[in-house]
Amino acid sequence: MEKYISVARCAKMIDVSQETVRRFLRDGRLNGVKLGDSEQARWRIPIREVERYMESCIVTPFIPQYGTRSQYAAVR
Repeated sequence: MEKYISVARCAKMIDVSQETVRRFLRDGRLNGVKLGDSEQARWRIPIREVERYMESCIVTPFIPQYGTRSQYAAVR
């Protein structure tokens, strides 16, 4: 059975505001389930969606290879 979390819990996990999580849900960056039809409807987000989002945000640092300093000297 799939586990769902609230907007507040999701916001804490990905370190953004609750309004940002709601915006991500509205524009499709996060998938979730809206419970109700009104303005006061609540969202629930599958935990797998939060994990997917967090994995997509991982950035690999750029480390130049040994001996390539001359390639970057012209940039300065």
